[in-house]
Amino acid sequence: MPPQSPLERAIHLEIQWPPRRPTFLPLRPHRHGLNSRSCEVWNGSSEVSLRGCSCLEVGPLCRPHDRPARTESAVLSSSKIVLLDGPSCSGKSGARSALMGLYPELVFCHRVTTRPRREAESDADYRFITAEEFQRLEKSNGLAAWRHFEFGMSYGLPRESVEAALQKNCSVLCLIDLGTIEEAKSCWPQAIGVLLYAPLEQLERRLKARHSHSQAQIRERLENAERVWEKRHLYDHVILNRDGQWEQTLQALTQALKLA
Repeated sequence: MPPQSPLERAIHLEIQWPPRRPTFLPLRPHRHGLNSRSCEVWNGSSEVSLRGCSCLEVGPLCRPHDRPARTESAVLSSSKIVLLDGPSCSGKSGARSALMGLYPELVFCHRVTTRPRREAESDADYRFITAEEFQRLEKSNGLAAWRHFEFGMSYGLPRESVEAALQKNCSVLCLIDLGTIEEAKSCWPQAIGVLLYAPLEQLERRLKARHSHSQAQIRERLENAERVWEKRHLYDHVILNRDGQWEQTLQALTQALKLA
């Protein structure tokens, strides 16, 4: 069956050229890892699909089946801002945990949200606030970027926490919300925008596995995912996080930080 969605059509492309900027993730098939599967990693508007590769070398020395060495943290410069975006269940929380483990010098700036806390959910990714508190932050220009979703949920990135970290010459990792990359970039033009994505059928399966969303909520999230894919050119790096390929994803993320 031919691909139906924009993402499904896009991942069948071999190469779209020229790239938006000359620096892109250097990828090549590992000589011992060929089979019938394909892996895709994108940077900006340069979309590369290497067919027949079960392993990719991301950079000249790093292979996805090797865990990144802790010594890679030395490449992070000070006052770097990483804006990590992606649809629901794309792997943002896992990426945050992995990057914070690899780079302890990164400061993670929590988002605020009005959505209910899920069962057994910690404050690792969000600071949970009331709708009134969110409205006060919004009106006082306390949010660098924010979005109101259907079903009464709002998310935003507080400006103050990011600025405080930058004043200390720290590098900052922020998880942002779909549709807010332009607002966040207008505040910090030097920021590195990374979009983490996954095929729609895999996103849908992950959403259903949470057992916390109605069919209408799942449909809304998948529609949001398709919309953000149409704006992938706004990001510096676009990385596909397929099921079972977390090591490749993590290697691409660390390579993106090194190239910035």
